[in-house]
Amino acid sequence: MDGVKYLLKFGEKQHLDSFANGNLYFSNAETFQNIENKQQNKGQGDILEAGSRIFARNVVIESPNSNIALYIDCDINFLCYYKSVKKTPIFCLFAVFEDDCCFNDNGQNIIKLSIKKQRVIKEHFPKANAVAIISNPSLFLKDVENSIGEKVLYEKVHYFKIDKGYEGNANQKVQMDNDYMKYLAQDTSIKNQNGNKTFTLNEKYAYRALFCKDEYFKEQQEYRIILPNIKIEKSTIYPVTISEAIKVVSLDDFFK
Repeated sequence: MDGVKYLLKFGEKQHLDSFANGNLYFSNAETFQNIENKQQNKGQGDILEAGSRIFARNVVIESPNSNIALYIDCDINFLCYYKSVKKTPIFCLFAVFEDDCCFNDNGQNIIKLSIKKQRVIKEHFPKANAVAIISNPSLFLKDVENSIGEKVLYEKVHYFKIDKGYEGNANQKVQMDNDYMKYLAQDTSIKNQNGNKTFTLNEKYAYRALFCKDEYFKEQQEYRIILPNIKIEKSTIYPVTISEAIKVVSLDDFFK
């Protein structure tokens, strides 16, 4: 579980009560893109969902329908979306780690998020008035696998400098986050030629982009469940048989 002690879901109580009863509300990447793009809500939404911002000096763009290639020799940055995963179902949770916990006066290990994380949650999810607490993440994820009947992937989200890259010095241009490229291309070999590295992202593994977000979102400590073999046009509920009760409490009480 990569050090995950608990999983949380923030939202409106009526929705979390439904979740606690085993109704998991999955959305696709386009939904999150539109929340930022159309509603101007960056936090719950993310225009970079299922995409990358590419920073480059020399670019070759080739049409898949012809042999014509357009070569661009200038400083450029642009958004690149991974079409094959834009409709992939995504379910988002908050991962609690050891440093998010403490012992209370009775010696019980409890969740105690930092003031900064509490503030980010309130800002990014202004309608949230409750939190669902999953005390046994491994069992919950096994329940999801057993209930969905399709391939299920889950992993904590990795945060990189995706949107702004790395600033170079006076003689350098903005560069892409090398760790980000390594993560995306981890399933294919890196080619070294004439001092240059070539990263290749095979479409088969494009789902890895769904486990990446810009550092702007790092306080969300997201943990995601995706269904890589399914495509949905709109948000969809998938029923899951829950083995261990999920507790729902008010956000005010949780943050005390």
